[in-house]
Parts: sequence; structure tokens; C-alpha cells
Amino acid sequence: MDIVVVYITSPTCLVVGEFDVSNVISDSVEDLWDLTSRHAGIDRSVFFDYFRGRKIGHAIAIGRVRKYETPLNLALTYGVRAPQSFVYI
Repeated sequence: MDIVVVYITSPTCLVVGEFDVSNVISDSVEDLWDLTSRHAGIDRSVFFDYFRGRKIGHAIAIGRVRKYETPLNLALTYGVRAPQSFVYI
């Protein structure tokens, strides 16, 4: 099972939790919107702007979520610096 570690950028700069990836959905952009729009937390126009020019889109289905009582320092805990988008740890 894959786990995503959630890092909040500046000014917080801390790892605040993690979640299990229950599924990765790959579908046409239209069908992806139909499947995810209720829970995506994004406006329809922003969604379609993001996927503009793409025929296929991908979404991560979030499983069990764990919020840390005490947030963690990314560098001290995982030995990595904050990435521009993501990093495998």
C-alpha cells in the first residue's frame, strides 16, 4: 500500500499527517470530473483549466487519513528538503 505524507509549506513548514492511497483513477477528463467532482475540493473551471489539452487525467483516491498530534520536521524526520512538487521517501 502506498502512503502519502502531507507537508504544509511556508510559513508552517511541517509534516502534519499522512493518508493511504486507496486507488489511482485514470480516465477521460470529462469522466474524471464526473467521478471526483463531489469530493475534489476544486471548482469545475479550475479543474478543466488544469487538464486543458489533455485527454486523460489522473486522481488519487484517499483512504485512511492520519493527522499527527505533533507535526514533524521534514528534514529531521525524513532527511529531505521540501521539494517543488513531491519527493519519494
